[in-house]
Amino acid sequence: MAKDGKGMAWSDFNDMSVKDGKLFWDGKEVATKQIVSLRWIELILATVVAISALVTAVWPIALQFGWFGIKAAGA
Repeated sequence: MAKDGKGMAWSDFNDMSVKDGKLFWDGKEVATKQIVSLRWIELILATVVAISALVTAVWPIALQFGWFGIKAAGA
């Protein structure tokens, strides 16, 4: 917990409400989303990591089923 924050008790949930799909606390709207913006290099790196993760997950399956004309060793 932050030093300037305070703990919550179950009775504090009485201050919460939902109206039109938005969350309110003590009559004020609570920020429930934040837009994340990446710089171009971060976007490129994130894309490379995502593609690498996908290839890493699919590669053993591709070898097992002989996709791309490649067979697993011992198959």
